[in-house]
Amino acid sequence: MKRWYLIPILFLLFTLPLLGKGTREIEPLPSREPLDVGNRFVIAVQQSQDPIYLDPVGATDTTSLLVLDGLFEGLFSLDPTTAEPILALAKEASVSDDGLVWTFLLDKEARFSNGDPIDAEALIESWLWLLDRSKHGEGNTYLVSMMGCIEGVEAYMNGTGSRSSIGITSRNPSHIQISLQTAAPYLPAMLGTTSFAAIHESLRNGGVPPEPTEMVCSGPYRIETITEKEILLSKHAWYRDYESVPSDYIQFRFMDQVSIFESYLNREIDWSLAYIPRELLRAPQDLRITPEYSTGFYYFSSDTDTYMDERVRRALDILIPWDEIRTASGQVFPTSHLIPNHDKPFVA
Repeated sequence: MKRWYLIPILFLLFTLPLLGKGTREIEPLPSREPLDVGNRFVIAVQQSQDPIYLDPVGATDTTSLLVLDGLFEGLFSLDPTTAEPILALAKEASVSDDGLVWTFLLDKEARFSNGDPIDAEALIESWLWLLDRSKHGEGNTYLVSMMGCIEGVEAYMNGTGSRSSIGITSRNPSHIQISLQTAAPYLPAMLGTTSFAAIHESLRNGGVPPEPTEMVCSGPYRIETITEKEILLSKHAWYRDYESVPSDYIQFRFMDQVSIFESYLNREIDWSLAYIPRELLRAPQDLRITPEYSTGFYYFSSDTDTYMDERVRRALDILIPWDEIRTASGQVFPTSHLIPNHDKPFVA
């Protein structure tokens, strides 16, 4: 009998110190009013064979990025009206006179959706994770190329530098300094994209990805439910600027074109990502068009004998009335510059 009791006692003696290591005081969940089920913003999305990709670094399609935009947040976010960068996790931002040193002070109230603090280490490790994934051929490599303005990034990416040589440092949990080798006025806009958001370590540890509803987020929302027909996001209590988030829920509904039109007529949706023809609108002001740079493609399969002949493809390129096709769409306009100008967006 003595041996029976000895094993649990020894086990406790060895495990108690381990259990105490690395623990932190658990803060109580902030007291909030219950979420209002009726306070939801409904977005209609046309059904597609492409799945929603809930990877803040790897997603590239519009719908996935729109969902992720509510789930993840970085030093900046993008104003929903002007698309200009505005302060988010950064409470203050300043830049040196020569434009080479950016300094950020973080909001000390910032928390992930599970209550963990969002500090300088969480952000810096998220950016380094982006670099590491790109080195292995994963993620948005074009965004990583924009990080080449940061000291030490190019050397790290080509294997001639170390992590410690990258010009991203922190003096304390609320401070981040980024040193550039060339001035980059676009830095705030870049840091406002989802790829540069704060990513919780549970998503960076290389383990099995959590279920979507268990995913720890840094933005104002978390995933409440997800099915083939809809994704429902709910506002989480830990969000630093909780009271300024207008909608308690954001609902993405995946529907065919006819269902979207019927839902629009019945006032069941607030925003349609699918185009509704002008002649079918309840009111002209319901259609909001914002110019953006885009490139479209018409392509022909060269697997068949006819199109395998380069001369045939060149002939088609000459014969197709491109200007008529562009005009018929009603949504394509010639422009004189890469980025739309809100004062003079188009050149006739």
